[in-house]
Amino acid sequence: MGDADDSYEFEDVPRFLARLRAGDELVMGSRFRGIIHPGAMPFLHRFLGNPVLTWILNLFFGAGITDAHCGMRGFSRAAVRSLSLRSAGWSSPARW
Repeated sequence: MGDADDSYEFEDVPRFLARLRAGDELVMGSRFRGIIHPGAMPFLHRFLGNPVLTWILNLFFGAGITDAHCGMRGFSRAAVRSLSLRSAGWSSPARW
């Protein structure tokens, strides 16, 4: 899964697939460990919002991630199916 705003390196997809095939259930990208293209992240998000929210997430859940708001992620099929997500349709609110 990746944002289609041309701010992510889709050449990294094979690395995501390798981790998923090795057994990881979720793989997340990190713009802070890669490239942040000009205009891809506003100044306040880059230096305040995202780092602070990522720190809080790691503090409470020990997630060990560096970019909680990165729009590039990979999920294993088993992980997605285990969520038992249901929806009445594309435009309808999800029914839990």
